Amino acid sequence: MDPRFNYKKLKKDYANDPGLLAYLEEQKVALSVYFEQFYPTKSSEPSANSFPPKASESQPGIINFSDFDQDDEEPEGSELERYFDAPRAAPQTDPVQWWYARKVESPRLYQMARDFMAIPGK
Repeated sequence: MDPRFNYKKLKKDYANDPGLLAYLEEQKVALSVYFEQFYPTKSSEPSANSFPPKASESQPGIINFSDFDQDDEEPEGSELERYFDAPRAAPQTDPVQWWYARKVESPRLYQMARDFMAIPGK
């Protein structure tokens, strides 16, 4: 989950090694499965802005569509797919700060990265 390395660069680097390329693809799939299993979307919970729209309190029977926020849709692609497609961060980038700066746009992925980075190295 280090933004200084990315999937596209690794794929390019491994282009001449079928074994490494296959391993990279296997790990991408495994990470996707892990991400969806342990960091599920909260879309199953009803939101305050979900249909049906609320009736106006001042005028019963009148639906107030201004209460419905259409900007709540998730951007194209999953958080993880957007991360795989993202450009590589600069070599001097601090991964913790990089993820913190993106916690609003990728909340589930931020949580997973935070969980991974909390594991001390040997």
